[in-house]
Amino acid sequence: MTDPHHPHDARRCVLCRQRPAWAPRWVCALCYRALRADLADLAAGYEWLGECMSALPPSWREHAIHAAPLAPPPPMALHLAQTRSDISDNVWYWVQMVLDAKRPASRPPAEPSVPAALAWLTARLGWITRQPAVGELAGDIARLRERAERADPRPAPRIDLPLPCVRCNTLGLSLHGDRLAATLVACRVCAARYSVADCRAILAAARTELPPDGCAPAPGPAPIGHVGSAA
Repeated sequence: MTDPHHPHDARRCVLCRQRPAWAPRWVCALCYRALRADLADLAAGYEWLGECMSALPPSWREHAIHAAPLAPPPPMALHLAQTRSDISDNVWYWVQMVLDAKRPASRPPAEPSVPAALAWLTARLGWITRQPAVGELAGDIARLRERAERADPRPAPRIDLPLPCVRCNTLGLSLHGDRLAATLVACRVCAARYSVADCRAILAAARTELPPDGCAPAPGPAPIGHVGSAA
């Protein structure tokens, strides 16, 4: 999977295609951290969708009389089940790819669960990011994470920022009070994601001030949306 003839010092990150790769990896340090965050967020999103599937409907109240339904209700929200099934299929595909290609061989995940598989992939990012196929893996994980967030029935607060995105250079950055992890900055145009600390470092030359790490500002009149959604 590696290309020994490709000079490390000439590599560009296969994800952002702008910054130099973090030799001998095929990704830059910023995209490496973003991939780790996507893996963690996808694990949290997968588990949360499972909780949503088994939650009682909002109309349910304890200590109340409920009429028997005329027909059995569906056992689960089908779109949530399909999302979780697609996440599982894709994650285990990449686990198998790593098991087949990595030498010396790795033991498979200790538990047959998606969160365990994602943790297993995260623990092997040092090897994965040295393979040209890391771009395909990162793209799949990012798309699955975005799909899990779109399927989440809860709205997420979003505050648009008049700041340029490092990846696409458009004024598309928004500050999100993330429902699954810490506060993050994301681009509405190209879906690039940054931690608040990364964004502060990138924009230090412009003397940009963002809220402290982990502190989301109070939602204002900005529209409600999801990470990566159009403005």
